[in-house]
Amino acid sequence: MLSGLGLTAPFYIIAFLAGGAAVLASFYVKDTKHVRQFEKPPAINWFKERVVPFLGMSTLVILSITGVQQIMAFLIQDRFHLDVAETTKQVGFAMMTMSCFSILVQMILVPRFQFGVITLIFTGTSIGISAQLAFIFLDSYAGVLFAMGLFGTGVGFLFTGIVTAQTLLVKDDQQSRLASMNASMQGLGAALGPVALASLYQVGQLVPFFALMFGLLLILSIFSYCKSKLGYTF
Repeated sequence: MLSGLGLTAPFYIIAFLAGGAAVLASFYVKDTKHVRQFEKPPAINWFKERVVPFLGMSTLVILSITGVQQIMAFLIQDRFHLDVAETTKQVGFAMMTMSCFSILVQMILVPRFQFGVITLIFTGTSIGISAQLAFIFLDSYAGVLFAMGLFGTGVGFLFTGIVTAQTLLVKDDQQSRLASMNASMQGLGAALGPVALASLYQVGQLVPFFALMFGLLLILSIFSYCKSKLGYTF
């Protein structure tokens, strides 16, 4: 939507927001304790850690988010036959809808009701699958916004559940390294998502949504297997 002010307007606004964040951080974020570690911590073989399936889930969730963001412009333009300017505007509304619902879940609903990991992951995957069905069967623009709202809600629940599960599965002295590893896996998902879903979109307009539905079912299956067969407790 900001591109309506000019092609470079979004970049100036992003720079302004980043600068504002830096100023706020300099005033309000203070280190209360400095820790010097004299002994090198033992190396972690992440492939042997119980948290590995959930690192993979993080990758799939971020892949889904970035992939949907990539193909949404194609979907809206192809489905409603819009020009470039109108497509940009409508995509902006769709992205805003997804983000608002995701923020609503993560900042209000989850802290307010204190859902457990099992509830978060089952709720997130169920709503995420419903979102893919909405993308497939609802042809109107209102249907697209509804699907994006469902998708944002689903990933809000799901990603919160996955990250919470990760923190419960490692020791306290491994938390910072887990956060770094998780960020790396998210980066991998962010890199693969646009390429993967854009490639699937070339096969068919609805193929990416069937693929995302399969990915969500895979996440649910892995979580159920870890919980029932491997004895994971949360």
